[in-house]
Amino acid sequence: MLQYYDTDLLWKERELVLDLERLANDALDTESLLRSGLRDEAQARLDSIEDEVQELNNMMYVDPVALGLDQQPPELELTWGDVRQADTPLIDTEGNWVEQTQNLINRKQYKQGSAI
Repeated sequence: MLQYYDTDLLWKERELVLDLERLANDALDTESLLRSGLRDEAQARLDSIEDEVQELNNMMYVDPVALGLDQQPPELELTWGDVRQADTPLIDTEGNWVEQTQNLINRKQYKQGSAI
């Protein structure tokens, strides 16, 4: 049995592949043009929205001098924690570790006999 062999088949296949690649490239070019058009349209919209936001910000601005708020408020003095001064430091290096730890525990729990 003889096998059929077409000499033009290789050229037809190459032409078909080139045609399909050309169609795919055209579709990609069209899609990229569409995307760039959408991107330009979106950028134009964003620019107009930014202008509107800036206009609204300008409308909401209130001059503090016109309202009589041109003076600085006084400085606040903040105190952190207990304002009472301790008679002894938290940890004293002269005592042993057990005594110092117990003193610290008593002091933090506000027990009687602690040095606050």
